[in-house]
Amino acid sequence: MIKIKVSSILLGCVGALLCINSVAVAASIVGGGILKNGALTGSGATISAFALSVQQEGSKGPVPCVASLINQKLAPGDYPLDFSKCPQGVSPTLANGLMSIKPGSDAQPYNCPVKDAVQWVYQQGAPAKVTYNVYPGNQGQVLCQVTIK
Repeated sequence: MIKIKVSSILLGCVGALLCINSVAVAASIVGGGILKNGALTGSGATISAFALSVQQEGSKGPVPCVASLINQKLAPGDYPLDFSKCPQGVSPTLANGLMSIKPGSDAQPYNCPVKDAVQWVYQQGAPAKVTYNVYPGNQGQVLCQVTIK
């Protein structure tokens, strides 16, 4: 009888761990994304770089997936992100870039959150989109807010 109880307890613990692990990695499925320059129109704030890297099975580190805006300056507005080079079923590991808050100012780096509530998995054709809203904050820093809809 003791053996049965011990094995039942062990199975219960394994089941709980699997359940917790499933909840921890639950992520939205997205089919693409949008980069939003959330600065006020007429502010002169421009986004000059955005890059998104993912973790691909078998890779030793982050793999570039979306790289855009090289030598461009995006004014306030929404811009589609090209996810066509992203492998299916991957999740983000890095999302960052550069923004100039005022015309002629040096570009400031920004990092977007990629874990927890904003974790996603790419699946071509999925209707949901991830939006990276980049905007100037107080004291010259650049902020990034991520939403999935």
